[in-house]
Amino acid sequence: MSRKTQCALTITCLMVLSGCSITGHWKTVRIDPADAADSFAFSSVDFDSDGRYSAVVKYDGKSRTTSGKYKWDGFTLKINPRDGDERSYRGELWLGKTLKLHHKDEEHSMTGVLERVAE
Repeated sequence: MSRKTQCALTITCLMVLSGCSITGHWKTVRIDPADAADSFAFSSVDFDSDGRYSAVVKYDGKSRTTSGKYKWDGFTLKINPRDGDERSYRGELWLGKTLKLHHKDEEHSMTGVLERVAE
């Protein structure tokens, strides 16, 4: 492998891995496929550094707030709401600015794309 290729690969890896924390405020900007929007409930979510979250979720066209605990290991997000069952997402964090959450249930396979909101 040439020296230029090694440098380019190293820089790319550092860019992708930078910003490994999801702490902060996030807003959902896209859900794929679009018809799965009712199954991906987050409209916006705040992740605190102490492992707690609060979110605005939408079910049946109605918005409400929910909160609970979360765990993020850099690849998987586990949500434990106070008022529901644990849910697990396969996650991808890109440059600390875009968070893709993949979830599969009995009816759908979906991806929610969230962007970090500047504070």
